[in-house]
Amino acid sequence: MQAVYCFGQMGSDRVCLVLENGQNVNLRAPNTWLGLGAAGYERDFHRIGQWWLAHRGQSWRPVRPEAPGAPTQH
Repeated sequence: MQAVYCFGQMGSDRVCLVLENGQNVNLRAPNTWLGLGAAGYERDFHRIGQWWLAHRGQSWRPVRPEAPGAPTQH
């Protein structure tokens, strides 16, 4: 994985992973719906991000913001 980020879509916040080949994988959970479950979502998103930082390995490369399909942070 090259990145873990959150994105909002139609009233729902979700977690997305960017794979080494640039493909985005949207996780079904954790998520929010119209703000419901926001505290648990933030906690779980942080947990996923911390695990990834500790285990990302030597193949990790930063995702350039100008790259096609690059994630947007919020």
